[in-house]
Amino acid sequence: VQQNNLKVLGQPPMEVFEGIEVEAGQPVTFEVEVEVMPEFELPELKGIKVLKPDSSLPDGLVDEEIKKISINEGSLDEREDSGPGDYLTGNAVMTDKEGTEHYNIEGAVVQIPQEGDEGMILGVIVPDFAKQIGTPKEGDKVSVKLTGPENHEVEALRGKDLTVEYEITKIYRIVPAVISDLVAK
Repeated sequence: VQQNNLKVLGQPPMEVFEGIEVEAGQPVTFEVEVEVMPEFELPELKGIKVLKPDSSLPDGLVDEEIKKISINEGSLDEREDSGPGDYLTGNAVMTDKEGTEHYNIEGAVVQIPQEGDEGMILGVIVPDFAKQIGTPKEGDKVSVKLTGPENHEVEALRGKDLTVEYEITKIYRIVPAVISDLVAK
């Protein structure tokens, strides 16, 4: 390495040195493969244009991200009544027309969408979910009609008319965190 002025990158694997016998007063010879720093000349860099990326942000993006952070870092407030944006926890049972039970899940969580928005229950998007679920109270039972999507992971649900009976056990609303409190942490 020193005689050839090699600039070695890294260390050879230790297994290379296993089995090498060293005898007192005798030279030691062995072969090892290592990576060496390549030798090359840099081309002339004068005249190459460097483009500066646009670092401006669209209007409202910072405020939007701050709002997302405050919601993500917020806390859940248990409520008696519900409204758009609230989260419901309850027991959900999905059946088809024949009465076959496909899912029976305790603690299923759904979010009440804004009026006119679609929502989701048990992993299935429901276009008129806000209208069907309304603004239930704790203890209410809601019946949601839906059609299993053609690409559903459970083949038996594909394209079928389904009903989800959902009994609300808890209602939560996100209380956004105060950004100045988050920054102070």
